[in-house]
Amino acid sequence: MLKDSVTVINSGSRAEGFDFITSDFDIMLTTPRVKVLPSLPPGIDTQSDIVLLMEKENTRPGFVRLFATQDPGILMFLFSNLGNKYYLSNSLLKHFALDVSRMDITNISLHGPCLSSEYEMTDLALTLSSNSWSNDAIGCVHRMLKRGWPPGHIVQEMVKDGVLFVPIGCRFSQHEDVEWRMSFSLAEKRLVHSMNHTQFLVYALLKLFLKGVVEQNAEVKGLMCSYFMKTSVFWEIMEAKTPWIPSNLLLHFWNCFRRLLNWVKSGYCPNFFIPENNMFFGKIHGDAQQKLMKYLGSLHAEGHGIIKKIPILMFEFDKWTGVPNHGISHGLKRSQVILDLTTTFSFGCGRSAETLLQALGSEKSKIVSECCQFLRLSEINLSCNRKLFEQSTLDDCNKVKYMKERSIIRVLMLSSPDCIRSRMFLAMYFYKCKRYDRTLRLLYAVLQKYEDPETFNTFPFNQIGFDTVGGEVLSIPEGMRRHSICQIPFESTTCISEIFDEFSYSNIAHECQVVPPLPLVHFVLFLCHFQMEDLAQARIHLMELENHNNHRMEEYLELLDLRRTWRLSKEAISWELLGVGHEVIGDFRDALKYLRICNKILLSNRVVSAINLRLFEANKRRIKRIEEILEKS
Repeated sequence: MLKDSVTVINSGSRAEGFDFITSDFDIMLTTPRVKVLPSLPPGIDTQSDIVLLMEKENTRPGFVRLFATQDPGILMFLFSNLGNKYYLSNSLLKHFALDVSRMDITNISLHGPCLSSEYEMTDLALTLSSNSWSNDAIGCVHRMLKRGWPPGHIVQEMVKDGVLFVPIGCRFSQHEDVEWRMSFSLAEKRLVHSMNHTQFLVYALLKLFLKGVVEQNAEVKGLMCSYFMKTSVFWEIMEAKTPWIPSNLLLHFWNCFRRLLNWVKSGYCPNFFIPENNMFFGKIHGDAQQKLMKYLGSLHAEGHGIIKKIPILMFEFDKWTGVPNHGISHGLKRSQVILDLTTTFSFGCGRSAETLLQALGSEKSKIVSECCQFLRLSEINLSCNRKLFEQSTLDDCNKVKYMKERSIIRVLMLSSPDCIRSRMFLAMYFYKCKRYDRTLRLLYAVLQKYEDPETFNTFPFNQIGFDTVGGEVLSIPEGMRRHSICQIPFESTTCISEIFDEFSYSNIAHECQVVPPLPLVHFVLFLCHFQMEDLAQARIHLMELENHNNHRMEEYLELLDLRRTWRLSKEAISWELLGVGHEVIGDFRDALKYLRICNKILLSNRVVSAINLRLFEANKRRIKRIEEILEKS
C-alpha cells in the first residue's frame, strides 16, 4: 500500500555520492495522489485526486502558495482559509507529521522543512511534486543548453522530472505558513552525477572546507551551508572558461571560494535555477554578514594555502598553481586519506577506477594504483554476483545454463579481493537453487579458513587509519582486503527469500545492504540443515548465532556512545537474523523477543539510514504477524 501511494526520493550528500562521516542521508516522500499544477487544464479529474494550483502573487522568487480547487473535505485541518481560498499550510502539515511520527520514534523534531532524528544524520521531508518545469527556471534551461553542460539529454530528463515543493515559507513573509519553497533536488542530483572527476573533487573539497574550517569558527558557525557550496560549483562550471582537468583543480576551488566571498560582500547569493531568488535573504545580513565577510576575507588573505587547513586532508602543495602532491602532514595518516578518496570518489559516485588515478593526480603512486586495482576487482566481483543470480532465472536449457554458470563462477572467484566474499556469494546462490550440499561445503570451508570469529567482525582500522593492527603493520591493499571481508554486500536481486523483506521498502533495485559475515554464515547453515530436516544441527547453528550476538552485546553500548551508526546497523541485522531463524522453526515467542531487540537498537540510533528504515519497517511487519499468531494460539 505504501509503495502505491508514496514515492521515496533519496537526496542529501550520500545520494550525491559522498561517504564522509558527516555525510547526511535525506529522504523525501511525495505522493502522486496530490497533483500540483500551474493552472487547471480542462477535463482533469478532481474527484479521485487532490488538485492544488500554484499562486505566485506577492511571493518572493522561488516560493508559491498552493490552494485547493475544491473543498478539502476531511483534510480541512491541513488548510487555512484566506480570502475565500483554501491554502495548504506547511506549518500544519509538518506538525501533523511530527505528531504521527512520535508514536513510533522518540526524540524526533522539526528541522526546517524536515523531520530530523536526534543527531540530524537523516532528514525526512514530506514534499509535493509537479510534473511541470517552473516557468521561473526556463532561463536556466536555456543557459545549460547554450553552455553544453550537462548534455542535452540530461537537461531533457531534468525538465521531465519537474520540481518539488517543500513545506517551508519565505522568512519575514506575511503568509509564511502557507508558502512552499520550490526544490530542484531531482535536477541537482542529475547535475552532480554528470560532473567529471575534477568538478566532483572541487565540490568535495568545498564541503570539507565548510565542515573542517568555516564551521569551526564559533562566530560564523551555521551561517553557511553545503547548498551554497554546491551552488558556487554549478555557477563556476557554467561560467568558467578554464578546462576542468586535474591540473586546474586548485584554480577552480579558489574561484569558487572567491565567488562565495563576493556573494557575502554583496549580500546576494543567486539560486542556480532561479537567479532572482537571493538565498542569503533573511539569513546573512547585518552583523552576521559583517562577521562572515571578515572571516572569509582573512582566509582569502592567506592565499591558496587555506586548503591545508582542512583537517581530513592536510595536503601539502609543491606550487600554488599545481595539484596536491598527496604528502600528508603528521596530523593524519596517509592511509586514511587514500582510503577516503578512493572509496568516496570511485565507489561513492559509481565512477570508474581508471579515471581515479587521473583525478588524484598520482599516476606514479604505487599506493593509489594498488587501491584502484582493488576497487576494479571489487566492481567485477559484485557484477559477477548479479549475473549469476540473473542467469538462474533464464529459460535456457540445462546445458547452456550450466556452461554460463561455470563461466561466471570462474570469473567470480578470480576477481575476488578475498575468497571469503566470493564463497559467501556462491553459498547464497546455491541455497537459492536448493543445492544444499554445495552450500554446506562452501560455508564450512569459510568457517575452517577463519577459526577465530573476530576475524569476521573486528573492523581492522582504528580511528585514524589502519597502519597497524595488533602490532602488525598492514599495507593499504591488505587493510582494504580485511575491510572487505567484514561486510558482505547484498542487493534485492541477490538475496534469499528468507531475508528478502529487508529490501522491499526501497524502490532502488540495486541498493546494497551490508551484512556481517559470521552471523550470515550461521544463519544460512541453519537454513540448510532445516531444509534437509536435520533439526538438531539446525538448532546448534541457531545457538551459535545467539551466542555470537550475546558476546557482541557489550560492544553495542560502546558503539552507541560513539554514534557509530553504520556499525549499529550491522548489530541490528545480526539480531534480526536470529529472530527470523526462530520464526522459521515456529518458536514465535523467542522470534518476537529478538526482533524487538533489533528494533530497540534501530530506535536507539534514531533510524539514521535507509538500511535502518528498511529493517525497522520489515521488523514491524514481522512483529505484527507474530503477535497475531500468538494471540490465535
